Amino acid sequence: MSKPSNSKSAILFIAAAVVLIVSVAVKNTDQRRPRPKPAVAQQSALTIKLADWSERNDGRRMAVLDITNPRDEDASIWPPKVAVSGEDGWTTNAMETGAFHGVARVNAGETIQVQYPAPVGAVEWKVFFASSHKKEGIGGLVDRAKDKADDLKGAPNLRFLGDANMTASPILKTPPPPETIAIFDLGRTQDDQGWPRAKLLVTNRTDVEAVVKPRAIKWIDRDGWHTNYTVPAKIGVVFGPLSSLEAGKGFIADLPFPKQIKTNDTWKLEMAVFPKRTGVGGVVDRAKEEIGELKPGMELNAFMGESYYIESPPLRR
Repeated sequence: MSKPSNSKSAILFIAAAVVLIVSVAVKNTDQRRPRPKPAVAQQSALTIKLADWSERNDGRRMAVLDITNPRDEDASIWPPKVAVSGEDGWTTNAMETGAFHGVARVNAGETIQVQYPAPVGAVEWKVFFASSHKKEGIGGLVDRAKDKADDLKGAPNLRFLGDANMTASPILKTPPPPETIAIFDLGRTQDDQGWPRAKLLVTNRTDVEAVVKPRAIKWIDRDGWHTNYTVPAKIGVVFGPLSSLEAGKGFIADLPFPKQIKTNDTWKLEMAVFPKRTGVGGVVDRAKEEIGELKPGMELNAFMGESYYIESPPLRR
């Protein structure tokens, strides 16, 4: 009667041994299997923030952008395209010619400031910056050695052959221009004798009419800035005795360069502005103008607001 019991015990012993062998085998297999490495967060290529708005000499609004390189390798950047928001969604256009000169470099961990003009007529837009970083590891060491070798040859060359990326700025909302009367530089022309002329836009961005009048010519040379309050007659003729500017309007003045301006001198035109009054004073002035119009042959325009001076951008040949 004891044999069946021994046989049963033997079977149980064999089963336990098999389970033990299988579990050890599985454990050894787990130890040999490569464990996945913890994921490493990828650093962004660039960080772009709006710092401020400025205005170009021709009146274009400029977005002042802070661009930071958060990586441990230097990078080169350039803006290949812009996107403009409209009724049909976002439209992507190539970079405007002359909007950005060359390629900028951003050292590792540093921030540079660049300016980019707002697309004409755009209210909401963003600019994309492409970037190429230097290689890491052995490849980076080889590239830097080649850079130094090129420097010794007198042919500087910086290699940015690491990964390339594209980073968009935040959505930029072009602000309205300052409410002032302003002068913008539209370029140069010449008269029949080849003498240079400055093409200026004088625009009234306020909500009141004003009179503008040339006041002085300023120029700079080796001895510093000079001011001549006797405005050359040829410039005075362009503006006439009194040039009235309605609110929101402007005109283009084609001015001959003053004779005292030498080839390399920079000069500016200063103008006096006499605006109409607002508020109660403006109501009184308009009443006087209407009364004056009732008298035959008489026309009265009252520009009794607080006067001020404006200057053109620096002008060169």
